[in-house]
Amino acid sequence: MEVFLDNRFVQQYSNFFGQDGWVDRAWVNYAKVAGKGDYFGLLTRKLVESIHHHSAYPIVVVNFGDVPIPDLDPESFPRLVLLHARGLPERSVSFNFNKLRAVLLAHVKTGVSLDSDMMMVGPHADQLLLRTEEEVTEAYPLPMMPTHFLTRDPREAGSGLGNSLPFNCDECPTPTLRWGQAQPSWTFWSLPFFARWLGAKLAGRPEQGVVTARIGEDEDLLNVALWREGATKAWCMYQMGGVSFLWENYFPEHAPGPSPFYEDPRFFPKGVPIGFFFSHAEKELGKVDKALAMLQEHRNATGPPPDRKSVV
Repeated sequence: MEVFLDNRFVQQYSNFFGQDGWVDRAWVNYAKVAGKGDYFGLLTRKLVESIHHHSAYPIVVVNFGDVPIPDLDPESFPRLVLLHARGLPERSVSFNFNKLRAVLLAHVKTGVSLDSDMMMVGPHADQLLLRTEEEVTEAYPLPMMPTHFLTRDPREAGSGLGNSLPFNCDECPTPTLRWGQAQPSWTFWSLPFFARWLGAKLAGRPEQGVVTARIGEDEDLLNVALWREGATKAWCMYQMGGVSFLWENYFPEHAPGPSPFYEDPRFFPKGVPIGFFFSHAEKELGKVDKALAMLQEHRNATGPPPDRKSVV
């Protein structure tokens, strides 16, 4: 759990991190690349580029590989801080548990975890950091995640819903909220939660009756942990799959459909509310470039995004 500053980013670090070694608000990403021009390095660069186009806040990238992500440079990205940390032993647990390590290592008081295959689509996404500070407090110290398009409540087995994929484990608690996508937002009040559950997973020990050794991915662990600790708060679905929603929904100001959108019988019987904040899981670099260019062209031509309101 040691972390090291990339010496190319000393100035950025001094700009954003205080004397106590913490930054007040930031986006956080975790990554690993094979070298310059690596696919995941290019995806990470495009994420960072989108943050620089639209956000007022910095992004902290924690690199868990042996290569220092050469596609990220301080000259191009003045609001990027690149940190390095040791990776987990190969074949020990999923690489994605580094996401939770990044939450702890980044030293961000209020943050949101972003994957490399995500892209911010407008400055209105910044309100997510501000709203996190209002919702995640000493009285409610649990992280919040965006609602998933899947409903994974085991009580819905056999429901016939097309978006139902029940998650079952012998030790799983009863769900207290809809399954969330693994982009947790947090304040410093949440850091003990991440430490408890990540520590249990890496040590292979149970936590509050949950056998963490049988939980294979970070998203599964986060959801089961939130259920076990009685979480009740979640964000809308603020990250659409792929980038085609930009020309299909965002710019035309047309709600996605059909309606109701990814409903479930218990938590969202009238459909899940949508916020056009990010794209997610777009794997084609060409489409990401097209989306970035479209957003920049619109910004240059008209200024504000088409609509700052969430769409239901």
